[in-house]
Amino acid sequence: MKLKFEAWGENPEYNIENETINDIDLSEMPIGATFIGNEETRQAGIVNAFRDESNELHVTLKQSIIASKIKGRPAHWREGDWIDSGDYDSSKCYVNPTGVSDLTEGEDYEIVWAPGIAKNEEGWTIRKIEDRDE
Repeated sequence: MKLKFEAWGENPEYNIENETINDIDLSEMPIGATFIGNEETRQAGIVNAFRDESNELHVTLKQSIIASKIKGRPAHWREGDWIDSGDYDSSKCYVNPTGVSDLTEGEDYEIVWAPGIAKNEEGWTIRKIEDRDE
């Protein structure tokens, strides 16, 4: 199974086993089928899924993103690349910041898991490396 992640404001924990994600069994999807998420699957973090002609299941999942930690510079994000489900690591960010060189003005940056501004908000963000102690 292949996984891709999109930027969302929430980040479910994922239990992935074979073609089941957070107790949602996608193994019955026939070749050529496309699934657009419903309320139940979105709560499980599944945005959509399809099975290609080679019978491989492709699933798009949510990953939490919050505002950039670079003062006055909002971050924009695009979906990540496809990965093998066996390579999934919950401690990694799979969505990609766009325009990072514009955001950081040539400074080194890092993608980190951080608390947001709002209560109970957290997610992946970017910050300048020299800002680590903030």
